[in-house]
Amino acid sequence: ILKLLEPSMGEIKYNGSKINTVNCNEYWKQFSSVFQDYSKYKDSLRYNVSISDVNDRLNNARIEKALSEVEFYKDIDIDCMLSKEFGGIELSGGEWQKIALARVIFQSNSIFILDEPTSAIDPIKEAELYKRFAEITKGKTSIFVTHRLGSVLYSDLVLFFQNGEIVEAGTHDDLLLNKGRYYEFWNTQLSLYNK
Repeated sequence: ILKLLEPSMGEIKYNGSKINTVNCNEYWKQFSSVFQDYSKYKDSLRYNVSISDVNDRLNNARIEKALSEVEFYKDIDIDCMLSKEFGGIELSGGEWQKIALARVIFQSNSIFILDEPTSAIDPIKEAELYKRFAEITKGKTSIFVTHRLGSVLYSDLVLFFQNGEIVEAGTHDDLLLNKGRYYEFWNTQLSLYNK
């Protein structure tokens, strides 16, 4: 979807045109993305958030708003270095993931792609974060790729993949009523938390 790789089969179209014919720079300007293996820069908190929109890197209020929206409340200065190597502090995996999400919100494009962005955050905080993210991105397109199903509660459409193919599609409630593979997957995850 992000045009970082060519599809091995089939094709992706954007506004009716094959994706490989569209201008990359114009296409990419629409996307904000964060992946499971997001970047952590040995630099300031400011830099780690504002790198997604360097033209506004001095806008403290906007940086702090993005951090607040992902509930990053660590009491550190915006210009604090995030590396002990450079005299700063070290953060937990969950804190880094929140910074990566703040970076996406700071960029604020029209399409968000999140690939396992909260794997280091506990499930309760993750569910709260997804709920907030759904509110923040209202009126925009958000695509979540996940094995942990906390995000689906706030999704308009769930596509359940198995072996690289969509095997079920619908709302969370519809898929539970179908009692198919999604239902089994959901109940297996639910049982892990109900012990």
